[in-house]
Amino acid sequence: MLEKQILDCPWEKFEEIIREAIGSDFVWKIRPSDTEGNRQAVMESIERMLKEHDGSFPEKGDMFIAPEKRKPGAP
Repeated sequence: MLEKQILDCPWEKFEEIIREAIGSDFVWKIRPSDTEGNRQAVMESIERMLKEHDGSFPEKGDMFIAPEKRKPGAP
């Protein structure tokens, strides 16, 4: 996932890539400043969590983001 496009794209696109990677909307627990090193840290953390949970992003555990909880009845 640590392709050059992830490091150079606008922040909104970076957040879109995160949503695609985890399969849901998310909220920032800690929103890092926009640097190459911080983007790498976020993506490495996401990749580690996906690997540790058989490709499914857990509700708890990642230090940067948490999946956004859907309201009952929402699509």
